Amino acid sequence: MSNKVLTSATAEENNAVVPLMTADPSESRSPNDRLEVVEDTECGYGFLRGKALQRLATKNVYASFYGLLGCVLFSAYSYSMGTITTLEKRFKIPSKTIGE
Repeated sequence: MSNKVLTSATAEENNAVVPLMTADPSESRSPNDRLEVVEDTECGYGFLRGKALQRLATKNVYASFYGLLGCVLFSAYSYSMGTITTLEKRFKIPSKTIGE
């Protein structure tokens, strides 16, 4: 698997800004026409960087992590809603007071 990443080329390197759309549809260019390959990209978050984490920089790992994070957040939300109703009943707090 290649670690190459496409980034937008600067106007200085191209000596001009190339429009993506022109009046003539046959002259339109795709967004990839202005991209160049950069070899020295490192993935990570804050101090979490390094070669061990670079192996995890894939679409599958991202999708799995994002799905797991969604499940954890949904579980925390459900737990807090259940806890609030229990506290309302125990301390006889009207739901209107908690909702405000």
